[in-house]
Amino acid sequence: MFQNVVEDNLDSAHIFLIVRCYGERFTEEDQAKTCGQGSGTEHAVVVLSYGDNFVRNTEDDNLTFSQWCENQSGALADLWTRCEKWALSADNRALDGRFKDYVGADK
Repeated sequence: MFQNVVEDNLDSAHIFLIVRCYGERFTEEDQAKTCGQGSGTEHAVVVLSYGDNFVRNTEDDNLTFSQWCENQSGALADLWTRCEKWALSADNRALDGRFKDYVGADK
């Protein structure tokens, strides 16, 4: 499904957002539904909503969002790698509406 959307819109879209809730389980089945087996995720960014929960739920006060992303395994780690390690953490409680943190490949 995702691959079809990418292929159909590459001329008009610059990036696709894959939005997931921070702390929600992301399985291989979820990944198959989200991205399929094809390519296209190199045009995507993973956005984790409720990023404000990252600070509250992290036992290690020194752990950064970037380190947390690097420490992931399984389907979420695979998705992040397929998206060329682009991720945003959206703070749902911020009054200014800004992203809390981001990780991106050096380009």
